[in-house]
Amino acid sequence: SRVGLEAMACSSLHASPTFQPVYSKVGGYKSVVSQWSLVPIRLQYFFSSESTGNQSVFMRQAQFPKDAPQLMKLHQIYSEQRFAGCIIRSETYWNDYVSAELGDTLWVMTTTSSSYHEDDSKNEDSEERIVGWISIRKRGGRYQLREFGADISADERDKETGEAKVTLKKPINMAFVMKELLSKALSQAGETVEGDEGSAVSLHLPTVVWNEIKRDASILDSCHQIYFDFDGVQVDDDDGWMYVVFDESKEQTNVFDSTMRNEDPVPHLVWPTDSF
Repeated sequence: SRVGLEAMACSSLHASPTFQPVYSKVGGYKSVVSQWSLVPIRLQYFFSSESTGNQSVFMRQAQFPKDAPQLMKLHQIYSEQRFAGCIIRSETYWNDYVSAELGDTLWVMTTTSSSYHEDDSKNEDSEERIVGWISIRKRGGRYQLREFGADISADERDKETGEAKVTLKKPINMAFVMKELLSKALSQAGETVEGDEGSAVSLHLPTVVWNEIKRDASILDSCHQIYFDFDGVQVDDDDGWMYVVFDESKEQTNVFDSTMRNEDPVPHLVWPTDSF
């Protein structure tokens, strides 16, 4: 991760509650809380409504090595630069590990069709641009957000109001990205409404991601607020990630300092994709 880049500045592992005392006593490891939320998804609205908004986007499964350069850069901005504990992924890592680990469950949202016309191949503006990606998996009767991200390179917001500032590109709406990509992922997983208007599933996702979805759902339109059961959201944190710092003299802030400080603590997040 970007917290402790120098060799052996720290070591990390993930342990069940039963073994955490052992690692703490023997190895000096300490737990760091990753904030996660369990969000009920109203399937009838996901599958019965058409795509909303005027954004011209398309969904397809990720293609490697074609998508690796874009995904690497987008992941750096969305996750590596914002979260403590996040694995730094090289282009090789995306091609060799992520592509094999996620397989055909990794979906991307793009701004153009994946079908190219020969006449447009020389025009840079016609090139396909990835603006979001997702992968989910079912665990214990619920879905886990295994991988997610969006192009926030132009998404500058006012810290007080959360409203998007004027930028060169239109800021990405997280509620829109999640709804469209999650619809594809849930369909692939075999979820349907089957005439039951009350059918729902639960999605376990990082709280920082959920907070951004809530923010954007409220400023987009009322339709996006009915896809998720806001009143039924539960806190479901993960305190299994443990660290031991070998050299506290390092100038770089360690994971404990960054995540536990009183002012502007950095969210801790290791994507399940990277949970070896």
